[in-house]
Amino acid sequence: MQKFLVFVLTVGVALAYRPLRPQVHKQIPAQGDVGEPLYLTPLIQSGDITTAQDLARVTDPLPGTESTPMESYSGFITVDEAFDSNTFFWFFPAQEVDPAEAPVVIWLQGGPGSSSLFGLLELHGPIITRFDENGDTVGTVNEYTWAKKANMLYIDNPVGSGYSYTKTSGLPTSQEDVAIDLYEFLIQWFTMFPQYQANEFYAFGESYGGKWVPTIAKKIHDENPTADLKINLAGIGIGDGFMSPPETAVYGDYLYQVGLVDEKLRDELLEEEQRMKNHVANEEWFMAWSSWNKEFDMFLSAMGCPYYYEITLCNTDPEEDNYEVYAQSDVVRKAIHAGDRPFGSQSGAVYNSMLDDFMRPERETVEFLLNNYKVLIYDGNFDIICNHSGILDMFAAMTTWTGLDKYYQTDRSVFKDRNGDVVGYLKSVDNLRMFVMRNAGHMVPLSQPLASQDMFEQFLDGSL
Repeated sequence: MQKFLVFVLTVGVALAYRPLRPQVHKQIPAQGDVGEPLYLTPLIQSGDITTAQDLARVTDPLPGTESTPMESYSGFITVDEAFDSNTFFWFFPAQEVDPAEAPVVIWLQGGPGSSSLFGLLELHGPIITRFDENGDTVGTVNEYTWAKKANMLYIDNPVGSGYSYTKTSGLPTSQEDVAIDLYEFLIQWFTMFPQYQANEFYAFGESYGGKWVPTIAKKIHDENPTADLKINLAGIGIGDGFMSPPETAVYGDYLYQVGLVDEKLRDELLEEEQRMKNHVANEEWFMAWSSWNKEFDMFLSAMGCPYYYEITLCNTDPEEDNYEVYAQSDVVRKAIHAGDRPFGSQSGAVYNSMLDDFMRPERETVEFLLNNYKVLIYDGNFDIICNHSGILDMFAAMTTWTGLDKYYQTDRSVFKDRNGDVVGYLKSVDNLRMFVMRNAGHMVPLSQPLASQDMFEQFLDGSL
């Protein structure tokens, strides 16, 4: 795999980047006995699968869950020896159904460069982090976890994100780079856990994960016909996805419609958006990113609020990022076999290395998957950075999805949760399930945990 360093100019300009959730991770070095990082590839390659599973099993009690033991596995898989590229994972078998029958669902956080432990510990994992009455970070059992009826596999993707790491020369610069490493990880992981090879497989992600997800799904589709180990791809799920920036990364009309900017600024934003689209059309990817970043500065300054993940909030809730305190505590490091590896130390480098990819659309890949697999696209109606208007614009730009005509003729329906409350709106067309969650921001499961669990489980079992 050929990879290139990003120009120094790019790195310098990107210092004020806009992460697509969460922010750059705070570094908390290990203080005591944290054990050693667990590298599983040698055992996988030697065929010693039983030992690999035994060593990967999380046996130490996890803070906040001592009274509710849960099965999980974690460790590192080497995806590219030449660059010392190692991918970290944390896997939870299904808790309330037979794992042998439940689908395997991977979760890919956005960023680019964010840890999927955010999704695990803040959104829908079996353990979530909160503040106690003293303001200390604690873990607690999540009754709305997505791991009740699915085998949830949280992956720090790409290398350089979270606990995953690589040499600087191994940082990805394209979707192809990311897909190659992630596919290698999945082949090794399914080799290590052969009991799940026949299970349905879904790729889920959020935000910039809206690009990782279709890319890895298409990679699996392309590799399966000739692969010795075939992955049973059944579908994908994308939450508040940055799938096609020329449509999904525009804000002028949306912010005007919700009253956050006036007519004058709206028109200025629309002009900047057109410049961005012109750069995309000319494949001037860095200039397109610069225009997108400039538009952010314009509307954030006018709004007076730095938080762009939910229109009802002005500032970040500190509880959103306390997961990194839990994930880097000595007891958790040791339990999940992360050892003294730095957490998120390359997150900014991943963002910079992916700048050339940032504004490249993945709309055609999404259309291909719509024609072949189940697709859930969901978002919160209060999101700014990946708002619902942009998702609709992406569909308006589609040309190859066979369900387009039916899409425009189909009404959406009211969705009620298990308690009978109206929580969203659903449009069902062929393989597509498009879901808009009421009173939710960029991180839908954080805003609406019960309703998100209902949506997720019904999509998997085919009742959505």
